[in-house]
Amino acid sequence: EALVTLRRASLLRPNELLIACKLANTHIDAGELLLAKDQLSDLLAKCPDVPELYLLRGMTYFQMGSDGEAEADLRVCLSLAPGNYEALTALGDILREHKQLDKASHYIERAALIAPGAKDVLLAQGMLCLAKKDWKAANDFLAQRLALVPDDVLAALNRAAALVELGEAIPAINALEFALGLGAREQWVHEMIGILFAHQGQWQVALENLEMAVEKEPQNLNAWNVLIVAYDKAGLMEKAGQAAHKALEINPEIFAIIEQDMYGCPVDMPFPIAQRTREHIMAATRAARVK
Repeated sequence: EALVTLRRASLLRPNELLIACKLANTHIDAGELLLAKDQLSDLLAKCPDVPELYLLRGMTYFQMGSDGEAEADLRVCLSLAPGNYEALTALGDILREHKQLDKASHYIERAALIAPGAKDVLLAQGMLCLAKKDWKAANDFLAQRLALVPDDVLAALNRAAALVELGEAIPAINALEFALGLGAREQWVHEMIGILFAHQGQWQVALENLEMAVEKEPQNLNAWNVLIVAYDKAGLMEKAGQAAHKALEINPEIFAIIEQDMYGCPVDMPFPIAQRTREHIMAATRAARVK
């Protein structure tokens, strides 16, 4: 309905920039990215000094996966409007995705100074802290984001991930269930709950959730890897071997390093344990090799 109304308005007033911008934005919201990009390019040909147009086209390119074009447009926007916190935030997000965390921090911190507490800035801060493995700060920023945008699945999932890393079992489970209620992928939620309980040493609950995760997504390598450990800890050695085979089918290059230290004992004492461990590994997987 919004698109129909704005198209009619643009026909009545074809030179009205605000209507054209709203129409392009609505195309973006509707997922019609090529239409939005073409319309914004036409507008920029007529109005090359409007920073908001570069911002909109840059965001469109970003959603299309054209990060180079997106970054170029966002930099032009900032050259025209250095205080545009939306462009600063988006540029920081692009740099974060490309693992340029120091540069990303520079732009996101500038955005936070201009618009502290803005919902998009909070999400960018949370995602940046996740990339830096600052789990506590990530949780704080994403919780603030969710207070403003309660139905944000991305923020809910990533906050849950931060809580899992913090080892906060009950809040993490609550956050995962909340994300599930928002429509998060069920297999991902089960995987994270399984990993959480594995960290807690509650192997049976971990097994139940990890098995549900691989049932819904059989190619989930991370879930299979944790299942190997969980089966082993639960004493289910045959299933551990089966899980190892499955993980190897998904990624034949996978490997594990097993180390056992026994400080303060004679040098020869760990040898029988090492032999048993080696024999178990050789029996558990076809990919085991002796070199």
